[in-house]
Amino acid sequence: MAYPASVERWRFLVEQYFAPEDVDKALYVIDIETAHTGDPTIKSGGDEQSWGLFQLNIGNGLGTGFTPQHLQDPEANIAIAAGAVY
Repeated sequence: MAYPASVERWRFLVEQYFAPEDVDKALYVIDIETAHTGDPTIKSGGDEQSWGLFQLNIGNGLGTGFTPQHLQDPEANIAIAAGAVY
């Protein structure tokens, strides 16, 4: 499956961290979580903000213990998400 170019640009990193059968699923999540922009600096939420491609939560989610700057790094965000999957 092909996604917008703004999301497809992360395929090479997703392929490094996710199993081949999960690459398209991971790109789907990035597509949805970034509102089709593929913007690694995107954030959402109020008190417990979520950051980056997989919208990791710095308050009480997968991003706990990381800074917003770290979660905005595309490779770090993808690696953390993949670590949660596997």
